[in-house]
Amino acid sequence: MPWEALIWCALAAFSPAASAAAWPRWRARLGRAGEALQLAAPWLHGVGLAYLALLRGAILSRDAGLRGHDLVAWVVGGLGCAAVLGLLEATLRRPAREVDWPDSVQALADEPRWTLYRAAGALWLNSHPLGTGLGLGWGLLELAAANLTQLRQACQDPRAGGSLLHQIRRHPDAGGRMLRLAASSLLFLLTRNFWLTSLSGAILLALLQRRRTAALSRGVQ
Repeated sequence: MPWEALIWCALAAFSPAASAAAWPRWRARLGRAGEALQLAAPWLHGVGLAYLALLRGAILSRDAGLRGHDLVAWVVGGLGCAAVLGLLEATLRRPAREVDWPDSVQALADEPRWTLYRAAGALWLNSHPLGTGLGLGWGLLELAAANLTQLRQACQDPRAGGSLLHQIRRHPDAGGRMLRLAASSLLFLLTRNFWLTSLSGAILLALLQRRRTAALSRGVQ
């Protein structure tokens, strides 16, 4: 089980980088089917791999936060998520204006994959907090692998400067994805509830989108 969980995590973390390299050649060959596959790709990557890992028994549903919550846990977790969302919404005003956020539905596609990393971490380390931290590391590894070309160019450019983490954040999508990943990890650490974490991630993304839209509207006016 631990080795199979590692395989699923590796597939999830490195498949974006592999598909980015291979997809331009295959898209032209597939035609209309390629367009449909491209639309389904975020769900296949975000949901499909995690579901297969769960179905195979590579990860445990309890470690993934899918079950094991009583009424008190739901209420306390919901209040905790509301407090975290309020704090983030108040403190992320500037980042909300600067990042081109994806659709809020994207949060529902990302959460199962991030939960796969956390559940695998909990399985390997036999600890919910440590597993969540390791899951965060896997998410950052996925982000770094997907932006490997930009990172390599930045590191080879003597004028680039800054740390490796700084170079990741310079990518247009990376800063926002890192922020969402960190918020998701915090929410899951507090609640150990996949459903509350996913819902909170979608709400956070909707709030950030609203702030960006409002800022752009004021800029146009």
